[in-house]
Amino acid sequence: VSQSRYLFVVGETANQLYTRAGNFSLDQNGILVNSNGHNVLGFTDASPTTLVPLDTSSLSGSATATSVVTIGGNLDSSAPIVTAPAGATTLKQISSPAALNAPVRLIDSLGEQHDISLFFYHTAGTSPTFTVQAYVDGAEVGGTANTPSLIGTGTVTFGPDGKQAVAATPIAISAAWSNGASASAATLDLAGLTGFAGTSSLLLLS
Repeated sequence: VSQSRYLFVVGETANQLYTRAGNFSLDQNGILVNSNGHNVLGFTDASPTTLVPLDTSSLSGSATATSVVTIGGNLDSSAPIVTAPAGATTLKQISSPAALNAPVRLIDSLGEQHDISLFFYHTAGTSPTFTVQAYVDGAEVGGTANTPSLIGTGTVTFGPDGKQAVAATPIAISAAWSNGASASAATLDLAGLTGFAGTSSLLLLS
């Protein structure tokens, strides 16, 4: 921000100076200062009308973990009937029989993002039924890196009109993250899915 056409206010509340140089840093007390050691002044919640030194040591934040993700889209009712994998240890074992795989991103209690891979398997054809499995890399939940770890399953069954014959069983995510965050207990709601013949696709509705 150096050479800006705007001016920064530095110094003290009662003795203000102006500068275009924006090379700021934090001093040992967490106060934002310029290269000459002058306090950078600004408005805060506690002082909305008077310029004061900006003390970052008093700042705090929080993260909101993902609790619900609503999923929509279509699952191809003409996809081959397969058996959903059990005890799979490789991505190939998981992905080969899947009619669709798609990513979903969750946020944990520390604000870190985790990429979840969803795999949809057409497991029954008379009333088209899909089994859904959610995986993460094992290293994210205390397992082995590059080995998929199953963290949730769900099912959805469609009637002859392509709509859900019964309410889909949502995917209840249970993941004890290895980064120190609280275990996730998110729900992936499958209520927005349809089951028409044609391309399988996934939409994140919320």
